[in-house]
Amino acid sequence: MRRATTGLVAVLAMVVFMGVASAQDKPADRVDINTATAADIMKVHGIGKKMAARIIEYRQEKGRFEHIRDLTQIKGIGEATFAKLVCAFYVVEEGPQTCVPYVGKGKKGGKKGLAPGQKVNLNTATAADLMQLNGIGQKKAQTIIEHRQKHGYFDSVKDLDDIKGFGKKTIERLAPDLEVMVDVNKADATTLWALGFTNADEIIKLRDSVGGFAEIDDLAQVPGIDKAALEKAEDILVFGKRE
Repeated sequence: MRRATTGLVAVLAMVVFMGVASAQDKPADRVDINTATAADIMKVHGIGKKMAARIIEYRQEKGRFEHIRDLTQIKGIGEATFAKLVCAFYVVEEGPQTCVPYVGKGKKGGKKGLAPGQKVNLNTATAADLMQLNGIGQKKAQTIIEHRQKHGYFDSVKDLDDIKGFGKKTIERLAPDLEVMVDVNKADATTLWALGFTNADEIIKLRDSVGGFAEIDDLAQVPGIDKAALEKAEDILVFGKRE
């Protein structure tokens, strides 16, 4: 009887431990998008019944969201709306992504502050990412993204000069916190997905198995690679050494 009791106690202890660990791993302020109800989704500012229904319908059609950025594939979800959704939801396997709380239309960006050494990539950034920059609010962030979508990737931070409202002094102030190149050997799935590589998981799996890619031809051999996306991003991709 004592042995049986001891075994039961051990099992219960393990269950409690796993429950605590699970609670610690889950972001306190975000809901798993793969289990979220329409009611959960409608709690987000500006999301109504129709949009919530589209999100649920997309999840049912695809089976699940592989990445939180999959939300941008849904009609009506642009970068501004995504910036709000990413603060409320996450994909368990991917973990919570960068979030800047929605500040509302017309509000100006304040002093946000990036982590030491952190940079925002102009070619993969969401509105939320851009709004981490001092002086960049919802309106300017959306302007940058719309310019990128219309004219293609930024070759240099100086290309911001082509956007109305970004003068020389503004660009000089922002430059230390910005970058345009993407290191394929260090990029996470969210970054690769932002470049149009919907097979991001396969890219990372192969990259890790071979110790990194040496050149763009290696990337082109990954099963399911989008050739059009690869050609579009070719000039901003680099292949650094794996750490």
